[in-house]
Amino acid sequence: MGPGLSSNNTITKTRDHLFSIRPYHYISPKEIQVYLLNDGRIICFHNLEKEINIYKIINNSFTLDLTFSIEFGEENKDRGPCIMYELEDGIILFGAYRELNLIDLKNTQEILQKVNLDYNQYMYNILKLSNELFAINNVGKIYFFSYDKKNKKLEKKDELRICRDMYEIKEISDGYILICTGNMVFRYNINNKEIKEIILDKKYQDCLLKVIDNYLFVSYREDDNNNITKSYIDIYKINLEDKFQIHQKLNFDYPFWITKFLKLNDNKLIAGDNEGNFYEFKIEEDFHLTNLDIFKAHDYGITYLCKFTDNKIISTSKEGVIKLWEFN
Repeated sequence: MGPGLSSNNTITKTRDHLFSIRPYHYISPKEIQVYLLNDGRIICFHNLEKEINIYKIINNSFTLDLTFSIEFGEENKDRGPCIMYELEDGIILFGAYRELNLIDLKNTQEILQKVNLDYNQYMYNILKLSNELFAINNVGKIYFFSYDKKNKKLEKKDELRICRDMYEIKEISDGYILICTGNMVFRYNINNKEIKEIILDKKYQDCLLKVIDNYLFVSYREDDNNNITKSYIDIYKINLEDKFQIHQKLNFDYPFWITKFLKLNDNKLIAGDNEGNFYEFKIEEDFHLTNLDIFKAHDYGITYLCKFTDNKIISTSKEGVIKLWEFN
């Protein structure tokens, strides 16, 4: 039996958090995003809420420092941002439904530029590449933009359409992007625009893919020989070949799905599942993971993990609560 598990596979162990707050009381809370700004403040927002909140964290407590709203286009009048990236100090790029907004936080939250996109989807990732371009994707397209720091302006350079839902993109080597699409992985060369499918185990039908450092995490659930559902994490070493080699397999005696991962520091990785539980892993030599603890962190599923310091993280969950945690 794993740590913190009762005989009926319910995680019963709890742990105290440092602070919690509920920023939105009157909307569906399950998509709250939280990011750490370069100045140490925390920004949070919701894809169905125009109000954006910025907090200072002083003595492990959240203090509201700034609230502002973005007026999105007509199609987005009832929507808010769903992704962001700080291009430079105080200059924020928000992705929403079919549009991007470049915001100056230091100048009364002025909109510097609005970019309308041609694909009817929310933005999922904003990634700065080694060639200084920004890759921005929704479920069907990756857009490549340059950023003019002097004039504070984005310019579209290229795009890539893949007929699959793209939920994760990461640069794995200069010029190579790993594209995670449901249960498939593609490698894209941004220089010659060559794309290749990476072959994984065919058993992955309903899974979640996450890239951490030079490793691909495949999280999934599967029934054992007794028809008992268990959760698994298969970890692959990423390379530039057509087939990745398995690095480590982890399994847990419960039916929950591990969906969020965050490398806290060189020695610790934290994960969260769809029932509100945390998993604390020790990162040992050669990136071998050892599970140190499993405990109940939220009443509902974990929706986002944000690193605050090398030993503190911020988590959000489907009940709309943000919590600050410390790991020794």
